[in-house]
Amino acid sequence: MTPEEKIQSVWDTIWKDILENPDGTPDMESIKRELHDYVVLFKSVQTAYSRLTGGEITHPFTQLDVLISYVDLYYEEMMSVGYQEEQEEEEVFQEERASLFDVPYSKATIH
Repeated sequence: MTPEEKIQSVWDTIWKDILENPDGTPDMESIKRELHDYVVLFKSVQTAYSRLTGGEITHPFTQLDVLISYVDLYYEEMMSVGYQEEQEEEEVFQEERASLFDVPYSKATIH
């Protein structure tokens, strides 16, 4: 199927009944509503893409496989950073805990 045939097929199966009057003329009110919905969807996709990629991808027409690959890499990196931070926090905790035993018991005890 050629690109033109694909476009015509989508028009015939989805949009024709929504955007044309029975006499075949454009239904401007329906077109306005659909374009409004398109803008809302477009902005929502931009926001979602930005959130999923840490602000790196915002264009709604980014190829899906590119977006998915980037998101996978982004979250892999975030998990790695989170794991490293968790390890560093654990080390600080262990050092602080060990330092408690260097303090005489009477000073470490709350009365």
